[in-house]
Amino acid sequence: MSESQYDIAIVGGGLAGGLLALALRKQRPDLNLRIVESGKALGGSHLWSFFASDIAAADRWLVAPLISYGWARHSVAFPGHARTLKAPYYSIESERLDRVVRAAMPAGGVMTGRKVLGASARAVVLADGDRVAVGSTAGRPNLLVPGCRSTSRAGEQAYRWRAPVSGTYVFDTFGSSFDTALYVLDGCPGAELACNDDTRGESSPRSRSR
Repeated sequence: MSESQYDIAIVGGGLAGGLLALALRKQRPDLNLRIVESGKALGGSHLWSFFASDIAAADRWLVAPLISYGWARHSVAFPGHARTLKAPYYSIESERLDRVVRAAMPAGGVMTGRKVLGASARAVVLADGDRVAVGSTAGRPNLLVPGCRSTSRAGEQAYRWRAPVSGTYVFDTFGSSFDTALYVLDGCPGAELACNDDTRGESSPRSRSR
């Protein structure tokens, strides 16, 4: 299990996630950005189509690199009726979305084939136990008090997680440089199920709850 830190993590690499990533890379290239997608490629296997009038002229720069096909006009035909519309029409293929977004993202910025178990405003927990943390807990209020560290006044971070199946699960802060206390509640608020500060009884920043 490992943890990586980013400014923003986008869960889902479909059209919406891909457009968001492209916009952020263009407007805020300083951000450390990551996309997490369960499929093998961004966009899956789709074809998206739209009229030029669907997107404001000032915003078309965002979709322009994604366009696979375009027509200056198109025809509509029914039994006994036909009409040609002088309205530009475009289509985006998922293969092109995957290629363009990958090219725009920093090295390692696209995670495909990674199932997400849970997500919050501060972290994404993956099925293999890896964790993608975002943002910072600096300055956050301390609203919950762990039973194993009742004197703590440090800022906190809470995550909501539901076990996919019955079993035993282990949570730890190994790899973190922060001095942490880790505890599990049965809901929020809820009864404390487990709490640990300084795993193995030693004085260390690491904590583990089971």
